[in-house]
Amino acid sequence: MAYLENILGAFALTLADRLNSRLQSKSGRSEGGTIALNQIASRHNPTIDDLRSSLAVETHSAATRVVARLEADDLITKTKSGTDSRFTHLALTPKGKAVRKSILREKQSFLSDCLSVLNAEERLALEQLMQKMLASMEFDEAGCDRTCRLCDTRTCQHPQCPVQINTD
Repeated sequence: MAYLENILGAFALTLADRLNSRLQSKSGRSEGGTIALNQIASRHNPTIDDLRSSLAVETHSAATRVVARLEADDLITKTKSGTDSRFTHLALTPKGKAVRKSILREKQSFLSDCLSVLNAEERLALEQLMQKMLASMEFDEAGCDRTCRLCDTRTCQHPQCPVQINTD
């Protein structure tokens, strides 16, 4: 079975590297920038601190640098919380929404191309196997954030994301 594990690892790394490269090329953003745009759009009133786990950065200042670049490029706005001035809420600008939309379209196109070698039966089998494998993994909140950092939450056809099954 070592061969299966080896080719699974090779496939996972190749897929991640190529997807990241395509998204960075398409958006003109760093990996952190593409993740931040998607996470800001996917959350209700996110703060800079909310982005830390998705970005897999240890410090608030590292997340702040990503946010500052996006704000300088007029992709996001920052607003101080009305109830607690220590918190700054983030939102996409119209330009940010357009860039995020292009990122998700590029991701969809890339992954559809990867799946195009499979017929409908193979695609269904792969979907079921991936759901089973993801559901068997334990995720804390930060793990969910990191795993789903580029998900298009509007397209989930299932009652519950397989990544979040084990977080309740």
